[in-house]
Amino acid sequence: MMLQRWLFRWQHQRRLKQLSDGPLKTLLAQIPPLDAPLAVSPLIALDFETTGLNPQQDYLLSIGWVYLDAHHVYPGRSQHLLIRPPKNLPDHSIHIHGLTHHQLQRGCTLCEALDALVEALSGYWPVVHFAPIEQGFLNQALKHCYHHGFNLPMLDTLTLARRLLRHKAHPPQAFRLGALRQRFHLPPHPIHHAREDAIATAELLLALLATEPTWRQRPIGELLTY
Repeated sequence: MMLQRWLFRWQHQRRLKQLSDGPLKTLLAQIPPLDAPLAVSPLIALDFETTGLNPQQDYLLSIGWVYLDAHHVYPGRSQHLLIRPPKNLPDHSIHIHGLTHHQLQRGCTLCEALDALVEALSGYWPVVHFAPIEQGFLNQALKHCYHHGFNLPMLDTLTLARRLLRHKAHPPQAFRLGALRQRFHLPPHPIHHAREDAIATAELLLALLATEPTWRQRPIGELLTY
């Protein structure tokens, strides 16, 4: 973990020196401190809906986010953006998300959505459920729109739940967002909707912190997924 934090700091400073002024440099310049306690760290829960799991060949369809802190979720400070895909997609790729071709064609471009997301993210740590998806697709979008990628550390509720439940064996499906919400006595939520999944993830984080309150005082850098 210490090596991961050191490597992140090195990559962060190196990339800052390489970048010209622009949205990505602003994002990296405003990354919060790693040594601040989680309790005072600024947080934004984030969810991506995609056509698949491979950032190299699949597409972002929507992005949702909501702001929170270590005690409260703020649904009034949330956003949901549909993204117009670069080509027509087969029905099965989008219908699982409850979307239609007509809705997506009225969405914004990937780079327009990324501009809004980067502005929202600046100064906050992302909270996600299963970080490799958001990290991979965000990195790919940064490369596409800004010509530079960056693997942003994220607070991953799936990883935190595994830490909390590590003393007993659990099947993989036990760590799905809906299953964990049920385990921690949270109500069902609408699935495959980026904003609702972001809110559901934020609520799960608060439930995890209520179960393990000592995490609030830990440096957030010890809890992030790099």
